[in-house]
Amino acid sequence: KDKVIAGLSTRVIVTSDAVRHKMTGIGIDSKLIKIHNGVDIEEFNPDIDKAGLREHFNLDEKDFVVGAIGRLDDWKGHRYFIETAKLVLRQFPQSRFIIVGDGPEKNNLEAQIKELGLEGRVILAGFRTDIPELMSLFDVLVQPSEVEPFGRTVIEAMACGKPVVSTDAGGPREIIENNVDGILLPLDSNKFADAVVKLAKNRDLYASMASSARKKAVQKFDIKKQIGLIEGMYMDLLEKTAVFSVCNICGSGNKKIVEWADARKVVRCLGCGFVYLAPLPGQEALTGNYQEEYFKPWVSAMSAKRKKIFAKRWSEIKISAQVSSEKGKILDVGCGPGEFLDFAKRDGWDAFGIEISAFASSHAVKEYALNVFNGKLEDAKFDNAMFDVVTIWHVLEHVPDPTDTLKEVNRIIKPGGLLVIAVPNLNNYIYRLVYMMVKLRKMRLFTEGERELHVSFFSSKSLRNLLEKTGFEIKKETVDTGRSLWAERLIDSLSFVIFALTKRNLGIAIEMHAIKKYEKGMKEVT
Repeated sequence: KDKVIAGLSTRVIVTSDAVRHKMTGIGIDSKLIKIHNGVDIEEFNPDIDKAGLREHFNLDEKDFVVGAIGRLDDWKGHRYFIETAKLVLRQFPQSRFIIVGDGPEKNNLEAQIKELGLEGRVILAGFRTDIPELMSLFDVLVQPSEVEPFGRTVIEAMACGKPVVSTDAGGPREIIENNVDGILLPLDSNKFADAVVKLAKNRDLYASMASSARKKAVQKFDIKKQIGLIEGMYMDLLEKTAVFSVCNICGSGNKKIVEWADARKVVRCLGCGFVYLAPLPGQEALTGNYQEEYFKPWVSAMSAKRKKIFAKRWSEIKISAQVSSEKGKILDVGCGPGEFLDFAKRDGWDAFGIEISAFASSHAVKEYALNVFNGKLEDAKFDNAMFDVVTIWHVLEHVPDPTDTLKEVNRIIKPGGLLVIAVPNLNNYIYRLVYMMVKLRKMRLFTEGERELHVSFFSSKSLRNLLEKTGFEIKKETVDTGRSLWAERLIDSLSFVIFALTKRNLGIAIEMHAIKKYEKGMKEVT
């Protein structure tokens, strides 16, 4: 049946390598694409109230609660869970065990509980729908399946900040990093019991694993991201059946693949050489990571270094714009917490910001009293020719349509106004060489699930082409030296010397200054 349906399909989604392995050998290998299951990280979270369930199951506040959730089938291994309970209770009597689910093994499990004298200590809770609350009630989830294709309950427990002790097989092997955000073991009740007791007695270890589990669930298994991957798969199929994805700079549909990344690929336009991701991720995948957790280090531990970088950038812009005494209006697209704009404001400039993160934009308003619009540039509806200077620091590589973004900048900037852009450099060969020597692997342009997703990969040539296409005249190119790590500053220094001598930009990032071209009949006033 699977073979017939798969044969009629264009793509077959598998949720793990274990499932992929099962599907190989039936002639559909080229159709397989792996996309993990996802979890609603808002529904499953560490802060769910569990007091009602403690009362319902007659649990003491000090009880260490170990749970298992799944259909009561033989291959799910609940008999091992009950054996584990017996062993744990000998070492840690303040433990209770709950099995959630129903199925054909129910009578056998009831008999085993009675035979081992575990009535009242191991509870068969039956079929239930309040899974988020139950996950929150558990201190540890045990996954004793003989084989588990994926393990949705594993990521649900992790999203609730609960360590998981699981069989080292199938999906859980891909989900859990052993002894970091969970524990992987052979299917052995004695080993399972030792792991549970270790977590019950070592609270520092427990807290570390719980925190790491939640972090991984948010970063890798957020259901919104998985939906984005599925959207990307469909976009890729559309691209193969129609001229759906074309170069954002020159409009050519001719391209070659330079890097594969599961449902997506990095391609090079054969018309102009621009390198970009196809198909694009969904909006949530592009913007979803920029929440409080992402920006907190920026406004605390990294604050002093960031302010030093932005003070230097502002000084250079005043020189480039030749407006050290004349004040004007400045817009920073992707202004983050607002440090850069604060320097402009303190110099008497009328400072505006655009920021997609609600946390960062709120911080900019509260900390620096800045005028920041929380959303996309196009939605801010600024007046025509409103700004004297627009800056875009390491943002353009993230936006889905850089051409439209720069067209909007052209509309809102004054003729002769200054645009300053910094982007990562596709041709950062020195940095790539150092990366390979240190990491012993080639640096990838794109990795699915990365914290910061880049969808455009600019070289000096492609950034120049984009600026000229959108109505700007380039006045200056240099190596962007806005870095705080000493090794990166060293690479920047070497790249700057090479650029000065050869005009070839090998820096980690490119910085370009351009002005809006004057329309015909409009004269530049000097």
